[in-house]
Amino acid sequence: MGLAAYLDPNGLVFLAFCLSATGFMIRDELAMRALLACCYLCYIVFYFTLNDTPIWAPIGTNGTLFTINLVLLVVIVRERTRFGMSEEHLKLSASFPTLNPGQFRRVLKAGRIMTADTTTVLTRNGDEVPGLFLIADGRVEMQRNGTVHEIPEGSFIGEISFLIGGPASATVTAPVGTRYIFWDRRDLERIMRRSPALSNALGAMFNRDLARKLSLSAPEGSGDGTARREGGAEADRRREAAG
Repeated sequence: MGLAAYLDPNGLVFLAFCLSATGFMIRDELAMRALLACCYLCYIVFYFTLNDTPIWAPIGTNGTLFTINLVLLVVIVRERTRFGMSEEHLKLSASFPTLNPGQFRRVLKAGRIMTADTTTVLTRNGDEVPGLFLIADGRVEMQRNGTVHEIPEGSFIGEISFLIGGPASATVTAPVGTRYIFWDRRDLERIMRRSPALSNALGAMFNRDLARKLSLSAPEGSGDGTARREGGAEADRRREAAG
C-alpha cells in the first residue's frame, strides 16, 4: 500500500485552502509566509499521491512557490533576529538601539572595521569630515575650544557633519589599538536613500548619541546651578509682587 492509501485528496486540498486563506488574512509577514509554505507543501503531496504516477507539472510549480516562501522566511528571520551574529557584532549592535537586526546588518556591511596602528586623527576641527566613525573598542579624545573630553566606546564621531554638512566642529584622536568602524559618506547616504525606515532609524540613533555626549561634556552641577538661579529669580518676583 502506498502513501495515497492513508491520505484523503479532498482533505489535502481543503487543508491547503484553509492555510492559504488564513495566511492572506494575517498581517504579520512571517506567519503569512509560513502558512503559504505549508499550503504549497500540501499541494505537492496532493499531486504526488493523487495517481499511481506523480503529476510533475503542478508539483514543479508548487515546489517553486514553496521554495520562494521558504527563502523569504529565512530572510525575515534574519531581519528580526540576531541569529548567527558573532560576539563582536552582538556587542556592536548595542550601539544601534533604534535599528532592527536586519537594518544593523545592512549598515555594518557598508562600513569597514579598522584598527589604529598609530595615533590617528579621525576628525580635525575645521576640516571636511570624510564620513562617519563608530568607536568599537577603546576610548578617543575630543578637543574643542581648548577643552579635552574622553569619548567612550560605542560613540559616533562625525554625525553632526554627516547630518547637516559642514566641517568638523572638534578634533578627535584615536590612540594606538583603538578599533573603529568607518563609513564613507556616499555609501551610507546610498543605503539611507534606498530605505526611508532605515534613514529614520539612523536619525533617531544619532539624536540619542548627541544627547549622551552633551550630558557627558556638560560641567558637573551646571543643571543644579541653573535651577538655583531660576528658583532665586522666582523668589524675587514673588517678593516684588508681595511688596
